[in-house]
Amino acid sequence: MRKILSLVIVVILTISGLGAVVSSENENELHKQKVVIFSQPITHEQGEFITIDLSEASANSIEVGKPALPVVTKVFTISIWHPN
Repeated sequence: MRKILSLVIVVILTISGLGAVVSSENENELHKQKVVIFSQPITHEQGEFITIDLSEASANSIEVGKPALPVVTKVFTISIWHPN
């Protein structure tokens, strides 16, 4: 059961880290794609719990009654340029 839980968490982290491709019908729009690659998560068994360590994580999500998961925060600044 713990191996299945670990596998599910790794799959969720992997899928959430994939870059998104933006599509548009307007060919004049500028499109950018950013792919974020994470290192392999490391799991540790601690009693009846499993902890997940991710080197890129800056913190862990902490919500009462929910698992603590690594959190990676990226800030993107987008400037809008309009040609004349």
